Amino acid sequence: MTDGWVKIFDQSFQRVPISRLKEMYAAGFRVMAGYAGGGSSTKWLTTAEIKTWLALGPDTGIFALFEGVGTEAINNPGLGDDNAKAARSAWRLRGYPDNASISPSVDRNISVAQAKAAITQYFTNWNKADTCKTIPYIEMDGGAILFAEKLTAGTGTPAAFSWDPSDTLVTPDNAPSHVVWTQEHNGVSMAGGDIDIGHIRLSAPIQWKKAVPEMELTDKLANGKTVDQALTAVFNAATPASVWHSEQFTPKLDAFGKPVVPTDYTESASARMDRLDKMQAYVMSPKFIADIAAASAGGADAATIAVAVANEIDRRMDA
Repeated sequence: MTDGWVKIFDQSFQRVPISRLKEMYAAGFRVMAGYAGGGSSTKWLTTAEIKTWLALGPDTGIFALFEGVGTEAINNPGLGDDNAKAARSAWRLRGYPDNASISPSVDRNISVAQAKAAITQYFTNWNKADTCKTIPYIEMDGGAILFAEKLTAGTGTPAAFSWDPSDTLVTPDNAPSHVVWTQEHNGVSMAGGDIDIGHIRLSAPIQWKKAVPEMELTDKLANGKTVDQALTAVFNAATPASVWHSEQFTPKLDAFGKPVVPTDYTESASARMDRLDKMQAYVMSPKFIADIAAASAGGADAATIAVAVANEIDRRMDA
């Protein structure tokens, strides 16, 4: 069920004490989420909590959350850029990298009309001030709208929502490609805390301990592969040629590890965006991590490559 996913818990209300975080790791959790910079300061993660969690293992991660008053994205979308600045500033103080997503909470029932109007404007404003696209905590269909508009890096879904007519809990088994974080249970008593738990994709652009901040095409991973090589290996080995929009363009590496584009290849602006959209959708799919592992012989760390490749594709889409 959870191929390409790991367990995540939300350290917000009654907290798991620092001394007992190791119990969460032993229970299979690999990502700790928490708030900073908005809402109630009593819910904010501390640097000590973050450092303790990351010290538990090389496969740990941190997911930054941000909470306004819950209705700002609906009632005051002009605050999107102000909230983005506050969130990023607070998370920088905790060592959270600029190329990792922050998750603003839209913790209210919403309509399709609100998602297409005020909430779209809120996240448009957010992107003007932030350094990485968000993973908003929002009802699944609202998240699909934002993702289709290229305003977000994916969606985090609550354990209960109202205007999806199916009223189906989103889990790794049924999550659509735009959903990268699933909250599945609220108020679970574990390790001395009262926490919300779920799963997050290994490809989610959050802070992974083994990820390299600000990774670009020429930056090398621990096993000597470049992100360029990872991209080419994955798409050559596991992806239909149609993902590149044209069967003419199946990239091969030159002696320096750079993709070689045929001299007779041309691509329109619309074709380029179509190709990148398909690449992004693939990166958000559960299949991505397995394909990376299969294509990366030599012991490459799949989570590290996934984060780097996801960030690079996002960079290309914005270029």
